[in-house]
Amino acid sequence: MNKSTLCLLAVLAGAGQGMALAEPPAQDAKQPVETVRIPGQIDRIELPATRYGMNVTNFASYRGSYELSNGQELALTSGTATMYAILDHGRKVRLIGAGSDTFVAEDRSIHMRLWRGTDGEVGGELLLAQPADMAGLDAPLLRVAMHR
Repeated sequence: MNKSTLCLLAVLAGAGQGMALAEPPAQDAKQPVETVRIPGQIDRIELPATRYGMNVTNFASYRGSYELSNGQELALTSGTATMYAILDHGRKVRLIGAGSDTFVAEDRSIHMRLWRGTDGEVGGELLLAQPADMAGLDAPLLRVAMHR
């Protein structure tokens, strides 16, 4: 888990133990809403400057279907020399290796980081462009967790 996830879990755990989360102050209609950027967070999906040499054989351990925390299903498949992601039995998007366990869809609709737990189960985190046809633009991103 990354630091942001751990902080969020700590806040949520504290809220469940009787700690109240403060309500944000009411905004005056004339005041602009400020945006705060959290360092280390991805705010858009970009193709990697250098493609990571993850081959289909290494990717094979990740092939399969995964349940996403938003109720969708993600299928990871591979061809002869190409890796693909299919979201909810929709269109197949080609994946590009961006790190040892990080992949980006060629159309910039998905950014995915995978990991294998000590029990051998695969999990991960995805950023999905919402809606998918806005991929590569300044589309809002949906962050979801995945597990097999």
